[in-house]
Amino acid sequence: MSWGLAVVALLVLAVAGVSARLHGTPVTPQMVFLAAGIVIGPAVLGVMKEHASYETTKTFAEATLALVLFNDASRVNLQELRSELRLPARLLGIGLPLTIAVGALLAYLMFGEFKPAEAALLAVLLAPTDAALGQAVVEDIRLPVSIRQGLNVESGLNDGICVPVLYVFLAAADVEVKALNAHQAVNLALEAIGFGLVTGVPAGLLAAWVLLGAERRKLITPAWRQAVPVAAAALSPCANVERAIVR
Repeated sequence: MSWGLAVVALLVLAVAGVSARLHGTPVTPQMVFLAAGIVIGPAVLGVMKEHASYETTKTFAEATLALVLFNDASRVNLQELRSELRLPARLLGIGLPLTIAVGALLAYLMFGEFKPAEAALLAVLLAPTDAALGQAVVEDIRLPVSIRQGLNVESGLNDGICVPVLYVFLAAADVEVKALNAHQAVNLALEAIGFGLVTGVPAGLLAAWVLLGAERRKLITPAWRQAVPVAAAALSPCANVERAIVR
């Protein structure tokens, strides 16, 4: 009998039971789940020994990322963002490219076997940050709204900005190792980016249109309002198309 689901459920209940105590402290629920996963995993207690397949892990990671990003985007106050746009614009327009450039240079110097495109690829993978582990800072009302809003916006958008760049450098790396020719690499990058725009943008616009229209006419309850980002996230990944492109 597998106890994996029951153990995860108990962890969720335990964290939920002390979530108010964790709020505003340096310890976030994500840190607790990570530490618990290490303890109950095969490396320590071995309570959970199940090994998910690559496809299962990939699908779960994609779904989780989509939910997190759409949830972050749904909580952004557009009026406050318009008045405090300079900070996230600098973080995304200056800080993120500089982080990728410096990371690529360091990777190329530290790992002599890396080709330039491979070093850039590693930098793009490591550059996007997530505010989840710093949630206590992002939600601390003692900080200025501009700082909290800027960090939240940067965290929510940096992944989306880096994904097209990732495909470009991935295609370039394939060309360097002669896995693809230049024409195939360009097609791969353009198709991946194009399908992402074709599925992601309409999903977000449709969800916004439904939510705003329903709220204006008072047709949606607070409980169902929370389901809108989930539905939008489920519409956007287009995982099957993405797998077809890669193959």
